[in-house]
Amino acid sequence: MVELFSLYEKAEVRLVTAMVKINDSEPAESRLIFATVRLLPKDFHQSYSSELKKGPKSTFYRKVILSASDAIEWYRTANGNNLIVLEADEQFGEVDKEPTFPNIQIADFTDETAWGDFSIPLLDKNMLDVFIGNPTPFLGYNSARIHRRFGKQDNLLKIIDHPQVVDFVKRGLFIDLKEYPEYIGGMVLILPNPIVKSIEDRLLQAQEKEGIQELRLLKLNPYPSQSLEKLKLINFETHLGLLKNFEQIDIPDDGIIALPNKNPYQSHGYFLIHELYGCLEFRPATSYIRQVNSNLQIVGSTLNVRTRENSKKTSPTHEYSSSIIDSQQETVIGSIEPDEVFHRVIRAQTNRNSDKMKLQASQFWFEEGDRQQALNKIGGLINEANSKIEFYDPYFSDLQITQFATQARVKGLHIAILTSKIAFNSVQDAKDIQAEIENIHNENVGFNITCLVLDQETPTLHDRFLVIDETIWFVGHSFNRIGEQNSFMTKVPYPITVFNKLKDIKSQAIHLEEYISKYATA
Repeated sequence: MVELFSLYEKAEVRLVTAMVKINDSEPAESRLIFATVRLLPKDFHQSYSSELKKGPKSTFYRKVILSASDAIEWYRTANGNNLIVLEADEQFGEVDKEPTFPNIQIADFTDETAWGDFSIPLLDKNMLDVFIGNPTPFLGYNSARIHRRFGKQDNLLKIIDHPQVVDFVKRGLFIDLKEYPEYIGGMVLILPNPIVKSIEDRLLQAQEKEGIQELRLLKLNPYPSQSLEKLKLINFETHLGLLKNFEQIDIPDDGIIALPNKNPYQSHGYFLIHELYGCLEFRPATSYIRQVNSNLQIVGSTLNVRTRENSKKTSPTHEYSSSIIDSQQETVIGSIEPDEVFHRVIRAQTNRNSDKMKLQASQFWFEEGDRQQALNKIGGLINEANSKIEFYDPYFSDLQITQFATQARVKGLHIAILTSKIAFNSVQDAKDIQAEIENIHNENVGFNITCLVLDQETPTLHDRFLVIDETIWFVGHSFNRIGEQNSFMTKVPYPITVFNKLKDIKSQAIHLEEYISKYATA
């Protein structure tokens, strides 16, 4: 490992800290939000400017260039020791002394893997063309080995509730912590390829005995002080989900490798391996762009429309313009011979993936007359609840309590109902809900059921929602009629905003008992 680190001369360290209060009785302390330590290979041309910025909510951003050895020592700060304030050598740039960069708290990290066990992220797709996401967004689409240390997140996760802080971190460290909260409180060591500066990948046509053949040309460009000795390239190809032509190739002194490209529809990838240092670089299977289609739409006229926002006579005016397309011009650049088998398999795969995505998205369509299916499906979801169930429906009445709410099965479960005034023809309807709730409480099943009422002529809630633990379902019809007509329900993919909106609506409601008391004497 020492020999590997000797291939790096400098390191760029980027970090963001924030002043965080552990509790009200203690003063705020500086906590690490996230840091990256990127080692810089010898001969790597780097701007040695340092930065120090103060951000929103008492956050601080720091970028500094250190020697590789000092940066590694800082990254490996032992738990229980203070993370020192990093200072750049003056020869690499001046740093504004304001604002003062505060000391950082005591280190408390957990290594993801053993020290020295470096990993290469599988970007977007793995070698078998399976989508897995991007585990290291701060790398962009560059290939590099990494080591990760995950820190404690006590009182740190709340920073993702502040968009300004999330944006501040994103500008400095190239990561959206709202999307990648697992990195909050941690740090990452990045080891770019220290031997090969770049690998060119080109597609050429060559005259062979069999006629014009395509060749895939790879050219490895080492850093000036490095050589291509002890390097091997493992090339692989994928086609329609199949791995093929997995082979190890010796790299010539000039770094040029020519490979036949027999199928224009296949994808190519490679591993760059060093005899001593292991895998230095990985490229997932990708294809060449052979054809580009463009569509130019020509607008001939514009329709200006002036209407009303709603049917009321006092409705505000609503204005908009529509561009009318007279003609379209399609342009095709490049060409590729059609392959019926390829397109047949791709269509089938696309259909399968679409079906799987529907299941993962958890969306259901209820045909007209499917009331029983709707009761069973929603009841099955309620049956899985562990902590809470919430019904948001302006037409929720007493019958829905026994149809749905009593399908829960965890003792101590909290069940909340938000209905509205328009669900009741009289105060007796409200009393019927109250009676059903009391009956369930008298059964001693351990459910804690509460009911709120939007006491408004026109409720602020229109759509229907079902909350189960931390999941929100959008329900396209009231619970009293879903399945009787064509209707749809789906899981809300990003529920945080919806949770907050529902909380605001719930704050406008009154308790069922208060509603009954108000209208019983009316």
